[in-house]
Amino acid sequence: MMKRWWLVIRSLMVVFWVALFWSFLYLPRLKNLFPQERSIAILAWPTAVDASVLRAFEKETGIKVYVNYFEDYEEFFVKLKTARGEGYDLITPADYIVPALIEDGLLKTIDKTKLPFWSMLRKDITGLYYDPDNKYAIPYFWGIYGIGYDKRYFAGVEPDPTWGLVFNPALMPKHIGMLDDARETILIATQYLFGTVKSLDASQIMRVKELLLSQKKQVLSYTDMRAASLLISGGCPVVLSLGYEVARVIRAYPHIGFLIPREGSFLLVDNFSIPSSSAKEELVYQLLAFLYRSENLKLLVEKHLFYPPTVEVEPSPYLPLPTQEQLARADFFRNILSKESINDIWISLKA
Repeated sequence: MMKRWWLVIRSLMVVFWVALFWSFLYLPRLKNLFPQERSIAILAWPTAVDASVLRAFEKETGIKVYVNYFEDYEEFFVKLKTARGEGYDLITPADYIVPALIEDGLLKTIDKTKLPFWSMLRKDITGLYYDPDNKYAIPYFWGIYGIGYDKRYFAGVEPDPTWGLVFNPALMPKHIGMLDDARETILIATQYLFGTVKSLDASQIMRVKELLLSQKKQVLSYTDMRAASLLISGGCPVVLSLGYEVARVIRAYPHIGFLIPREGSFLLVDNFSIPSSSAKEELVYQLLAFLYRSENLKLLVEKHLFYPPTVEVEPSPYLPLPTQEQLARADFFRNILSKESINDIWISLKA
């Protein structure tokens, strides 16, 4: 009896190993006989793509969309470079990230003939420094930095539109809110002191550092996400922030205002790009055409108050478009300082 069971067990083991060997040889071929899931993987800023829009796209096309989010662009860059873009079919890089991705060969060339909305993109956000011919990046949502303020503190009178409201002790309130981003904070301080520059020498870097250390005494909080809360609570009558962050507060609290400094400002443009490792371009172009439909862009503007990328869509009444003069004076967060200089200033500031 035991011998018979042993023969059965041996026979099953032989069948198992034969089946396993056969599967390694023929499973890839068999897989091709069955339809595979049509899907796209996106690496995106949390507010870049709306879940309801993606569900509508999936329903219309049958293409499944998987979204991976990142919290800051350092995380984004690490995720993308570590895997050489593998696993992602569409990404949302900010303007200053694009040149590094191009240099590393991580982006595919955009086929504009497959983008029916291309001719409708706003001229203000195409042909910019980071990709002059838009070979690798498609402008999506964008914003401008400025100052959110409490009208009650200024007795209902709009204050002088100047960065001095956050840098000049004679104009600053007792408490202000500042960005919690080293690069952006330092470059805005640079613009206040020197205007638009392409580089900084050692003495200029020291002046920027001294300005921020002096300002620190009146900074209630360095924050990106809580700037709105500082205004609402009355803790800070002035905060430095992105326009659309302040506009979301204005929508509910009409005593809050936003101004763009006369010295200039900074634009932030988030884009869509296709990683060079993606093999799903045709599916990606379908998604892009869907995302840039007017009704979907309107939803994005109404919900998040970003500036729209196309001329077909009007901006939110809570955040009018910058004037041509303001745009002409606006700069971008270019790489004019070394990481070492930025870290030195920021560590001194946060110590």
